[in-house]
Amino acid sequence: MDPIIIKTGMNLRAFEETARMLGCMIYTPRRTGEVCIAHSAMATKLRLNGRRKDTERRAAVWLRTLVVTLKNRSTSTGRFAG
Repeated sequence: MDPIIIKTGMNLRAFEETARMLGCMIYTPRRTGEVCIAHSAMATKLRLNGRRKDTERRAAVWLRTLVVTLKNRSTSTGRFAG
């Protein structure tokens, strides 16, 4: 599997594709022009302006945090192996 590359200046389409690969739920509230991204591993959901073609810096930070959270969750088994 290729490593996931998260750039600070990525466009909205690439951001949504990466978020879907990570298992995020993406939905658009009615009449707001926003895009909401949520994942069960994250405590907060992310709201972005759907009319802009680029993403904000906080979106890249949110995705990087999600990748770290998922990596930590997959490596911890909950048992003491000693």
